[in-house]
Amino acid sequence: MAIILSPPIRDTFRLLFYASRTEGKKLSKLKLADISQAVYCSFWKWTETERSNAISTRNLRLAVAKILFGLCSFDDTGILGAVHRYNQ
Repeated sequence: MAIILSPPIRDTFRLLFYASRTEGKKLSKLKLADISQAVYCSFWKWTETERSNAISTRNLRLAVAKILFGLCSFDDTGILGAVHRYNQ
């Protein structure tokens, strides 16, 4: 059975894969702190140029990513600084 994800949730997972590829790390070794602001911004630019996502849906995609990072901070309070960067 296939799992169907909404586009914003799907894009959030793509961010993790994109960061893994950009940082040259296995996905299992990637940490939230490895997703720098430059990687984060280049990913959103990539989704709009290469993936042809509409700029008008950017806020929805960003909101879902912020929720994911916020949920991660409940498990690991050491990443609160990284989460704060993305919630600016």
